[in-house]
Amino acid sequence: MLAEGRTQTTTSIKAPTTTTRSGRRTTTTMTSATTTSIPTSLCSNSCEFRFVGCNLARRNEGLLPAQAYGICSSRLRSGRPWWVNVAKCDPECRFTSKMLAQERQITTSTKAPTTSLGTIPETTITSATTTSIATSFCSSSCEARFIGCNRARRNEGNLPTQAYDICSSRIRSGSPWWVNVAKCDPECRLTSEMLAQGSRTTTSTKAPTTFCSSSCEARFMGCNKARRNEGNLPARAYDICSARIRSGSPWWVDVAQCDPQCSFTSDMLAQRSSAATSINDETAATTTTTLGSMSEKRRLNAKLSLLLV
Repeated sequence: MLAEGRTQTTTSIKAPTTTTRSGRRTTTTMTSATTTSIPTSLCSNSCEFRFVGCNLARRNEGLLPAQAYGICSSRLRSGRPWWVNVAKCDPECRFTSKMLAQERQITTSTKAPTTSLGTIPETTITSATTTSIATSFCSSSCEARFIGCNRARRNEGNLPTQAYDICSSRIRSGSPWWVNVAKCDPECRLTSEMLAQGSRTTTSTKAPTTFCSSSCEARFMGCNKARRNEGNLPARAYDICSARIRSGSPWWVDVAQCDPQCSFTSDMLAQRSSAATSINDETAATTTTTLGSMSEKRRLNAKLSLLLV
């Protein structure tokens, strides 16, 4: 049995051919085994701490230890930038004993005492203990953004559980906006208010969510109209423009003044239905026709004034 990180190489060496008295030629083969050592470094202390915290956070969400271990292991081995740059994890590092222990509950054995009344057969009592690692809760800023994200998704027609899954995946993805703006650690522990967002009975949120600004509303409606003019259906145009706002791209944040987590106004939500968009288009067309007729009248009046002079 070889230790971890070692490989065994077997080489065969042929000895010189010899001739016996009977005239037969015999050849002997000598086999030698050589062992080469490949150094495999253990995961760093920072990586170990982040990995244990990841497992604890997943277990707090209701997952079994084996499921939590599988998720965190795949994230570490994927070589994501957060795990490499922040957690200081080499995707090929060797797990420490504490990291391996996260897959199962740690058992400790204690021997039962013997009394003077007689010899009691030696028995072993096994008790299961769970390791507890201090994992910090998500910050107040992260909590407010997460609750606002859930409310915005519910306003778009998603169920509370669907909204919760969408916003949870965004926090865990470690995207720049959630890390730098919302101040969310991808491995932080969700607070009770954040966990309550996944319940179907949740109707109120702790932090108020502001509606999108008037500038954002105007840009969003213009985006929908432009997409419809390209031949897209109203629902498809609505999805395209909604995704652009939620992406948090610089143009929508700086120019259109759109907060990626803002709550859509009634006019913005109305862009999804074909009836509302047709009414808006007809209103815009009527306004354009009226303005055109007024400008034509002004031209005629100007010509008449010149003729009279």
